[in-house]
Amino acid sequence: MTSMSNAKSKKEEADLKMAHLDLRLQEFDSIYGKPRAYLDELRRYMGFGEGFKCKTCGCADLENTSSGRAGICRLCKDQTWYTAGTFFHRIRKPRAWLFTIWLMGMGERFNACDLKRLLSIAHSTAQTIIKKVLTVIAEDMQQDSRVIEASSGHFLAAIYKRSRKTPADEHPTAEQDEMEDFTPPTNSTQIQVPPSAPATCLPMLSLGSPTGMTDSAELSEAEKEIVSLLSNTPMHIDELCKRTRKSPQSLSAALMILELNGFIESITSDTFVLASGAKRNISPVLLACGKDLDLLGASVVGFIEYVRSEFRGISRKYLELYLASYWCFLDRKRWSTKSILKACDRFRNVTYEDILAFVSPPMVSLIPV
Repeated sequence: MTSMSNAKSKKEEADLKMAHLDLRLQEFDSIYGKPRAYLDELRRYMGFGEGFKCKTCGCADLENTSSGRAGICRLCKDQTWYTAGTFFHRIRKPRAWLFTIWLMGMGERFNACDLKRLLSIAHSTAQTIIKKVLTVIAEDMQQDSRVIEASSGHFLAAIYKRSRKTPADEHPTAEQDEMEDFTPPTNSTQIQVPPSAPATCLPMLSLGSPTGMTDSAELSEAEKEIVSLLSNTPMHIDELCKRTRKSPQSLSAALMILELNGFIESITSDTFVLASGAKRNISPVLLACGKDLDLLGASVVGFIEYVRSEFRGISRKYLELYLASYWCFLDRKRWSTKSILKACDRFRNVTYEDILAFVSPPMVSLIPV
């Protein structure tokens, strides 16, 4: 019964989310109701097409085509494409692009499957649009004064999907071991701050023991109960709920903290085992001391919860892009629709090959919000 009720609850949540996003799409279409309006909006915020000259004769007297994508020189009649060489080079679905950026600017939670259903586009197209926009935001994150660098090992609890970098017949987290120049820590895990970071950011930190586990005395009663129930045999969350007489929602936070601290491992998103002593070190970020470290720990937990609820897990390969997505979702002052468009205007053209070649480094960028 518990499994059926959980499935029903998840379906109801998904239906409510899609109904909300459908209303958002109606709102979007009421603002930009015509195909030409999508490109006009891009032109208004980004300024492409303004001050352009004919690529053939250099004449500045250009007449816009009916699509708004190009201008025809009144002198030599040659055509100049406004988006050529820009971030929006050769885009075929301006509505999908602008709607994606508009949703991000509104702070909405969505994924490629949602865009596929809402806009009737291919899933691969939706993924490409999202990842290209996130590439821009991730690059901007590198320039932010609040950025810190943390080992990608802190986020393994969110890694459930394979990529081209995942070793054959291995769990997706095995990518962490395959990273070039990555050496698992021997004495402690360190989180480094770039030299440009202000004094209020985190200093060099040493977190955790060689096993990645903290003292069990520091666990809450709920966490101790979960540890006592788990073994080397995988246990589904429904069984944990039955034995602890708690709901999945009340257990999820405790399970996440235990996994981050290295006490348990997740086999799937709903199945857990007790971690072995030889488990790779995952730093107990949540138990770090100090206000700034508490903020970092909350950011790590918040990110993992965000990924699990929206994407059901990610690949390690694109971890840094999803960290950028989380920053965009939280930092409403920084990332409006206008600011995302302006960031795209400053950025180069991102090709599909660039997306395929992207790999998150061993030390990823994070902005605690």
